Amino acid sequence: MRYTNDDRNSKRSREFRDVSLEERERMIKSEARRRYVPKDSVRKKKKNNNTGLVAGVIACLTLAVLIIVIFMAAHISGKKGVYRSEGIASFEMGDYEAAAKSFNASLDEKQWFCTEMDIDTMFYLGETYIRLNDFSSALSTYQKIIFEADKNKTEKAEEYVNLATALMDFSDKNYDAAIVSLNAMVKEGNTDVAVYLASCYSELGQYDSMLEAYAVYLKDHPLDSYIAYQLSTYYLENDNLDYALKYINDGIAIEGDYIDKLYFNEVVYYEKMKDLSTAYSKISALCEKHPDVEEYQKEKTFLETRLNP
Repeated sequence: MRYTNDDRNSKRSREFRDVSLEERERMIKSEARRRYVPKDSVRKKKKNNNTGLVAGVIACLTLAVLIIVIFMAAHISGKKGVYRSEGIASFEMGDYEAAAKSFNASLDEKQWFCTEMDIDTMFYLGETYIRLNDFSSALSTYQKIIFEADKNKTEKAEEYVNLATALMDFSDKNYDAAIVSLNAMVKEGNTDVAVYLASCYSELGQYDSMLEAYAVYLKDHPLDSYIAYQLSTYYLENDNLDYALKYINDGIAIEGDYIDKLYFNEVVYYEKMKDLSTAYSKISALCEKHPDVEEYQKEKTFLETRLNP
């Protein structure tokens, strides 16, 4: 026999009516659990779904953190320091063209937390431009430092702005204006610029002031080939040959960018000493090394006419 839903409900009603209150309560709770409490498989399925959701969220967060770390690493590390080190090495070797290229490459690298490094690199770059006689670029570099750096660095940069401005005046042959600025710096204790001050006085023919400026510079700095050349030239022109020979020999021993000019001054020294044979021997060696320098060729021709009239 097949029961309908109405038959089942009628039977449950009779059973419910014929039992005690305690039994009724038990039956109600049992029916409620049957209808509303999920089976273990349902619970496990829901639990598994929740676990998968949590795992997915954790995976997404981990990926996001990894991307952020990679992004930060790219902006913290990189070639900035490498380019800067290459620039310093080139600067110390006297290869200022290569140094300027490396310093600019370092500054072009965009990285976080590198402001202090960039400021220091700009100081190197400014001095590199000065060594290259590119005073306009040096001035722009120091002005950028003033705009970007904190106060203790801007004060130093302002000094270099004054120097670059004075050297621009020197380059433009505005010697009087340059002398005013450079003298002020020397009086403030910056003897580094005394060599430029001496050059200004030399260009104006104020040789006593030039010698004083060189004396100030040489108190705190070693002699180099440039100063040896300048002083030996001055003493040759004034026929103070003993002093001239001293600076010629000292400059040749030091070597440097002005070594060939010092060798030429040595030729002039022997010519003034009327030792034309030695002078001719030395100018011949210099012409062989520098056949395209017209000044050396003319001196050789002149000495040939003196030796073979």
